[in-house]
Amino acid sequence: MAIAFVQAPNPGATTASSTSLALAFGSNVTAGSSIIIATRIGAQGRTVTASDTQGNTYTIDKVQTQTTDHELNILSAHNVAAGATTVTVSISGAASTIRLCIAEYSGLATSSTLDQVASQSGAGGSPSPAS
Repeated sequence: MAIAFVQAPNPGATTASSTSLALAFGSNVTAGSSIIIATRIGAQGRTVTASDTQGNTYTIDKVQTQTTDHELNILSAHNVAAGATTVTVSISGAASTIRLCIAEYSGLATSSTLDQVASQSGAGGSPSPAS
């Protein structure tokens, strides 16, 4: 099965000075799909966790410092349960802002999905693989 984008709420969600933010998919999520979460937190050094209304388990795939006061987080859940799904991200302390994007994909492996990560900050250059 080929990897395919299924759905994402548009726009994402943003909140000011908070410790959590929730966002719902417009249609039911399909059993066996993957949900990928991207957050931009207006703080650094916070622990980010995610949960949803279907009880899926999320792992942190990457944390990337963006500026001196912001960081990006990528989280994922695979082989998810079907149904109406609202995703909530929580952080360990207040942040000036939280931005949240969620997307459903089909066709990803159901386990051991993270091969490697790469990141780049600043202008130009190419990301170097890291784990």
